[in-house]
Amino acid sequence: MKSGSLWLGIWAVLGATALATAVAVAAPSEELRTVSGTVTAVTLPSKTIVVEAKIGNSTMTVGAEVPDGTSIKGAKTLADIAAGDRVTLEYVRSDKGLIAKSIIRASSK
Repeated sequence: MKSGSLWLGIWAVLGATALATAVAVAAPSEELRTVSGTVTAVTLPSKTIVVEAKIGNSTMTVGAEVPDGTSIKGAKTLADIAAGDRVTLEYVRSDKGLIAKSIIRASSK
């Protein structure tokens, strides 16, 4: 029965490999999310931004890390964005939290 045990082992390895491949392929990709609202805080030492958005009768608050290389439009740098500014923030969820991909500051009138 050694040959039967060998085949059982081979099938177990093949099955485990197929399962691992299926799980890796099915892993969720980074979904880009967007929120538009008012900046409530910018913290330069930690490179973070907090945006508050009104959605119907509710308020949603989104805080995200702004890593180097994040696209920023309507301002030169994160330091040029302040509480009270209107922005559109595009971000993704990662194992480290929310990560900004782009920030667009609305032009002030």
